[in-house]
Amino acid sequence: MSLFQNISQYTEYFGTSPPLALAAVNSHARECGERHQKGVLGCNVTSDDYGVRRIFKVNSSDVVCLERTQWWIERQREYPLLVNVLFDGAGSLEDIPTWEGFSGRLSEGDVEHAFALTMEHLESLLPFTVLLKRSEAIVLNICALTTLEALGGLELLRKVELSYCEGSFNVDPLLSCPNLIGVSVGYSYGVTSVEVLGRLRNLREITLRDCNITNVGFLKGCSKLEYADVSYCETLISLAGLGGLKGLRTVDARHTAVESIEHLAGCAALETVVVSCCKNLTSLAGLGGLEKLRTVDASHTPIDSVACLSGCVALEIVNVCGCKKLLSPADLSGLEKLRTWMPTAVQLIVWDV
Repeated sequence: MSLFQNISQYTEYFGTSPPLALAAVNSHARECGERHQKGVLGCNVTSDDYGVRRIFKVNSSDVVCLERTQWWIERQREYPLLVNVLFDGAGSLEDIPTWEGFSGRLSEGDVEHAFALTMEHLESLLPFTVLLKRSEAIVLNICALTTLEALGGLELLRKVELSYCEGSFNVDPLLSCPNLIGVSVGYSYGVTSVEVLGRLRNLREITLRDCNITNVGFLKGCSKLEYADVSYCETLISLAGLGGLKGLRTVDARHTAVESIEHLAGCAALETVVVSCCKNLTSLAGLGGLEKLRTVDASHTPIDSVACLSGCVALEIVNVCGCKKLLSPADLSGLEKLRTWMPTAVQLIVWDV
């Protein structure tokens, strides 16, 4: 086997980023280097829901890395480029013109690219207007905001995440983003009217963590929804809005006030259900017969039986640690795929079948 044919084994040898001299030998060596966990010059080639892409992750102020990597990027254009940039604090606003220029040069060189912007400790999105138009993902962390108007109508935008943000503002501008498929709002207590997110008909993933909602009825029209995280919403008492969503695969409702999960019975694609620490939940009725269900976490709840899970033929993991009222932990012994069972005694049993 020649050196070039075996190049991937050489790159895997290095614990850190493969040497540039090795990665630059030819296009095959380049890709092997960028598929290495540490990448090359901050670049990694990865595969995701959008196909094979080159990811460039960097802090906004790292101009030296930017100039060096631009040379590397422009040498090969076979994969679309996603530029993941962190802007942290008011001082980082001075870096924006540099990144606008970088984007312009990539466009002039016919390099297909988009941005994933992470913004922390900022008070306005307006300075990012040019970069936002090229952004497919936006993360706002610990920001003090009064509006999301700058995000309105962004055609490339696919995912938005807000966490620990301060200020009173609504998420209405997101409704005009035609390709938005994922929204996450967590621990941002000034955000109002999250219910309008149910009008995003292409929504696939939603996280509303520690939000002031009592039900999820506003999601009943989101027919493409696959992932719903409503954990730590202490006022949430019902999951009725999720009933009948045929594509829903994951529901996380831990630390909520839900009293029943019977409405999940119509979610035929469900694979994971997390309802741990739901103090008002006394039954797992609704999960029985879900043939694709693989993981159930009902730990630290007052349920008294798991018998309804006996028909979940794909079940692999069940966690009922801390369920003090559970009297019949052996009800699932007939499930052939069950590998991990965490009963009330907090002991781990692994069955080999």
